[in-house]
Amino acid sequence: MKKVIIADDDFLVRTYLKQMIPWEQKGYVIAGDAKNGSEVLSLAASQKPDLIITDICMPVMDGIELIRSLKEKKFPGRILVLSSHDDFVYVKEAMKLGIEDYLLKNELTPEKLQFFLEQENADEPEKTNSEEQEELARIGREKMKEEFLMGLLQGEEQADALKEKSKVAGIEADFYLGAGILIRLRDWQQRRKSMSGEAESSFQHAFLEMCRNVIRQETECSGKVCSWVFLPKLEEEYVAVLLDFGHGGSTARWQQLQREIAQKIHIFGRRYLNASATLLLADMCRGLGGMVKHWHALYSCRWRLFYEGDGCLTCKELPAWREEPSAAILEMVEGLSHAGAEREERLQAFLECLGEEHLPLEQVRMLIERIMPLSYRERQEVFPDFQAMTKSIMSFKESLKVEAEHPAVRKAVEYMRLHSREDITQAEVANHVRLNAAYFSTLFKRCTGKGFAEYLTEQRLARVKARLRQETSLIKEIAQEEGFFNYQHFCRLFHQSTGVTPREYRMGKEIRK
Repeated sequence: MKKVIIADDDFLVRTYLKQMIPWEQKGYVIAGDAKNGSEVLSLAASQKPDLIITDICMPVMDGIELIRSLKEKKFPGRILVLSSHDDFVYVKEAMKLGIEDYLLKNELTPEKLQFFLEQENADEPEKTNSEEQEELARIGREKMKEEFLMGLLQGEEQADALKEKSKVAGIEADFYLGAGILIRLRDWQQRRKSMSGEAESSFQHAFLEMCRNVIRQETECSGKVCSWVFLPKLEEEYVAVLLDFGHGGSTARWQQLQREIAQKIHIFGRRYLNASATLLLADMCRGLGGMVKHWHALYSCRWRLFYEGDGCLTCKELPAWREEPSAAILEMVEGLSHAGAEREERLQAFLECLGEEHLPLEQVRMLIERIMPLSYRERQEVFPDFQAMTKSIMSFKESLKVEAEHPAVRKAVEYMRLHSREDITQAEVANHVRLNAAYFSTLFKRCTGKGFAEYLTEQRLARVKARLRQETSLIKEIAQEEGFFNYQHFCRLFHQSTGVTPREYRMGKEIRK
């Protein structure tokens, strides 16, 4: 992999460039970023990059001074300058100094950046045998580094074996005093539904780089702090951060720095990547053996973050939890299985108690299956947290009331939910539940408080609303797939229900009714 350093005094620009293209797929790795030319020189000395992408106007040392210094030091790599229209005088100076090319910021696109990289690769001579061997060795070290981090994270290996792997991987870490942060991307499952594979990879890369930038900036004045940021295998909604504080400083000082890093990651993730996250911080630990136990305990708590909202908390701040449901919970489930006018209130009390007990998610799913109708379970939703799950369950309160009042209407509601995308009629549903059409119409309205057509329309509109916020398909296609075969009629119904058009609703405009 070729190394790239990005230089710009604007943090947002640096972050944007890092996620603009899938760098690793193009044969590049971001070796670092800097906010001025002086930082670039320091990074270039240690990282020996193949390419430097730099802004012209930067504080401390601008792009022209940087290029002049690099050429004086016989820098062997390539230099790409980013500029504005007003910087053309400086661009000409940079061209005289020997840069490879320049791109205007306001015209910068992924396609233009990739074209530049492809041109650079085409002009480059083939690697020598020694270079190929070095590349293979680097890949081997990266593989050993990955194995070391995953072994440490999962707590499956002894400290001695991990220490040997760390040496082979070139990781100088004894964790004399160390700590870690486990990050759960709360909306990852919903986010990936609307992403291509390349977009997923780009987002993950951008989030990891954002974490590394935060750590680098927060530890600049704190001596030598080593850190690793990576994705645990098979669980893409989690990000692991390891911190090795070395031998200097007090525990209290490092604990404060750990929390500051976590808070900045949380804030910047939301600000720059619109990423909702829950961060779990563990206590300080000593030695590699301590770090193994530390991470094993931390990682085993990851499912409990389902009950937490956005923000940062420590392991000690996690509420107590139960491995099995209490007798009170089981009694509530039994009560919910019987008909009763107070069913909605019972359901609310059950969910509140469930949130207090912090049961494992497998237990939660089993309990939900016992109380919720088939139509709800068939949706197979993945919720970002317990609060979202509670809101979704309570949205089904109408069907719960129906279930409590009359079995024939309950059966009708189930049939309507399963066939609402089809052109079903009241007579068809009445026939399905073996009732006279006129009697069914009266019974249905008495149980639900709505006529058949109104109830069916509401169910269809609810599905359309959910899809408009989650998908990018054409509005007309979504409406037709959900049972609205006349588009103009659908638009009128939607506006009557919400006070906004389907397009306005998708764009996030508030409902005016």
